Formats: sequence, C-alpha cells, structure tokens
Amino acid sequence: MSRTGALLAPCLLAFAAGAALAAGQDYQPYSGQPGKDVVWVPTPYSLGSGDGRMVALARRNAAQEGVADKALFMQGDMYEADISQASVLALFLLPANLQKLAPKFQALRPGTRIVTNGFPIGGWEAVETGDAEGDCGAWCRAYLYIVR
Repeated sequence: MSRTGALLAPCLLAFAAGAALAAGQDYQPYSGQPGKDVVWVPTPYSLGSGDGRMVALARRNAAQEGVADKALFMQGDMYEADISQASVLALFLLPANLQKLAPKFQALRPGTRIVTNGFPIGGWEAVETGDAEGDCGAWCRAYLYIVR
C-alpha cells in the first residue's frame, strides 16, 4: 500500500450517490458499471462504494480490512450530503464532479484530508501524490489534499 493509501486508515468517510439496490453477500460490481453521476472502476486501493449500489459491499470490505469501526459509508446524493464532520474523504470522481464539490471541500475544517483517485481537484495543489502498483491502468495515481 502506498503512503497515501495508509493515510486513509485512521478515519475514512466515503459517500456515494444514487439509489440503492439490495446487495447480497455474492454481489460483485463490474468494471464500468454505470451510475447516476459516476461509473464504477476498481482500483488496488478502493473500498468499492461506487454510486451507492455498493455501500453494503463497501461495508463488508471495510470489515474484512479491519477498519469498519473507523469508516462511515453514507448513502445519498453526494452534492447534498453533509460532509462537514469528515476528517478524511476518499473519492474516485470525474473532474466535473470534483469541481462541483469544491466549495464543500473548501468549507471543511482545516486539516481535513481529501484523497482523490485518478483525477486532481482543479485549481488545488496536492501535498502528495502516490502511485499504486498492479493492474490499475490510468487510475494508478492518488492525490492527497489537506484543507487549510
């Protein structure tokens, strides 16, 4: 795991958009699965919330990794969600989604960490970047931002 990935463990808040589908124990998302605002693409360091249909899967993954008591997965519209109490956000969103959320990010408490996968937040300077190894194609880079 990269240093950036290790920063996610202390406290992770991932939120997802879209309507939920029942996710049974055997449910497995597929790469490119379409959603309301995003598509699901696996990465070596993703907990797998996707567009909200995979919250149950993300919770199981967090339990398997031993961080379930440190992670909160909220289901709802990502543009409407109250993220004001977040200490860490782990996001795999397109640049347009990140730009639309940027005002919410700027309102977070100083010291809040934002980790984005694949795409930087336009106009923001990452304090660190990390690259995962493995079969992640263009999605190997993560960007760490710290709200000031």
